[in-house]
Amino acid sequence: MMKTINGYTFDETARRDTSSAYFWKARKNNDEFFFKQFKDPKRPSDRVSEAVRKQKNEVCDEFVRERKRILVALKTCVGSSIIAPVDFFEFEKKFYQSTEWREIKSKSLKEISSFPETTKEFLLKTATQTIKIIHSKGIIHLD
Repeated sequence: MMKTINGYTFDETARRDTSSAYFWKARKNNDEFFFKQFKDPKRPSDRVSEAVRKQKNEVCDEFVRERKRILVALKTCVGSSIIAPVDFFEFEKKFYQSTEWREIKSKSLKEISSFPETTKEFLLKTATQTIKIIHSKGIIHLD
């Protein structure tokens, strides 16, 4: 079943799950995106007490501030191997993020171990440099 949120259209049944988010391949304006719905936090319903609503909204507000900080920081990493999110927004009490779609082919450690030494060295240097860049922006993986 096709669904559209904030201009991103995706097949709801093609969802992939992790412990922290749901993922889809989506389209917007004829471009493809990696589309993510965070499982938590969520804005509270109107049925909870004012105190609970205030507490949950504070958690959400902090989440939004931190996601926006990360988005701005990653967008300054032009020319690196980092693919920065292009959009972050709230829709129906849930939070979403999109990143330009990249086709990624996974390789097993056994496959990687068979690569030429220069290729393995390049991969390690690229990964190390990427981690160094994001850490210099105050970001750790899983942010």
